[in-house]
Amino acid sequence: MVPAPEEHFNRLWLEHAPAVLRYARRRVDDEQADEVVAETFVVAWRRLAEIPAAELPWLFGVARRVSANVRRSRSAAPEAPSRSACIGPGVV
Repeated sequence: MVPAPEEHFNRLWLEHAPAVLRYARRRVDDEQADEVVAETFVVAWRRLAEIPAAELPWLFGVARRVSANVRRSRSAAPEAPSRSACIGPGVV
C-alpha cells in the first residue's frame, strides 16, 4: 500500500529535517540554514514521487544546491548604504 503524499512528506520531514538542518548549519549561518531547510523540503514536496529509497542523501544533495544558491544570492546582493551615506556629506 502506497502512503498518501501528505503522510509520505510528513514522515520525510519528521525523520530527516533535523539532519538537513545540521547539514545546512555547517554551510551557512543560522538564519540562512532555516531558509535552506525550508527550500529543501519545498523541492522534496514538488518531487515527492521522484525521491529515491535513499532519501537522506538525496535531501543532502538538494540542500547542497540550495545552500550554494543562498550563499550566491547573499554575496551578490548590494549592501544597504549606511545612514550617514543617505543623509549626505556635511549634514549632521
